[in-house]
Amino acid sequence: MIYLRGDVVSDERNLSSYCMYPVSNESCSDEPIKMLWSIKGIDRYIGICGGGTQNLHLLSMLKRNNNIKEVHLVDCNRMQLYNFSKIAKIYNHSKDDAEYRTLLEQHINEVKYLSNLEPNKKKPCFDNDVTITLHNNDITDHLKNVKDPGRYFIYLSNILYDPIWMSNATSRDLLNQINAETCSKEGSIIFSAQLVSYISLLEKKEFGLIHKIC
Repeated sequence: MIYLRGDVVSDERNLSSYCMYPVSNESCSDEPIKMLWSIKGIDRYIGICGGGTQNLHLLSMLKRNNNIKEVHLVDCNRMQLYNFSKIAKIYNHSKDDAEYRTLLEQHINEVKYLSNLEPNKKKPCFDNDVTITLHNNDITDHLKNVKDPGRYFIYLSNILYDPIWMSNATSRDLLNQINAETCSKEGSIIFSAQLVSYISLLEKKEFGLIHKIC
């Protein structure tokens, strides 16, 4: 089961008018995915919510080898958080991969989203219940307000260095914020996707620097 807390949005307005992404539409390239299965030492997860389904798949991989104590999803569009509450219900109510897929397709049709279904075919698998805290906030502002630095896995979707979402200068500011001692500990991982090229990037914080590992 997935349980939600924090800025859980209850809003019955037409999602098709306010929600940009009813499901995730970014892919993960093969090499970073192979590394995700072997990453250890992560104790907290922060992700840009977006369509939400990609976060569930990443969490299902990370939880195999990591004792993740906190999960936070952040989005400046509150309707994406409302949409995620729908995704959580689909997850909780579906019995298997086929039903999960069918319910996601129905959700996409209800929102009238003109795009391909997110690339993950199977329902994510968790050994235990997952509690997710939602935050209606900008990701940079959220990271500035971290009170207790942890060894984070930070999912930035496809916003980095994408002129639609974030300029090069703002992207560098965000990475500097993640690298700050007040935000994250050594060993924290940053994962980002490039929607156009379908290339994923894994970076790690080591020796006070963030560098590419895959």
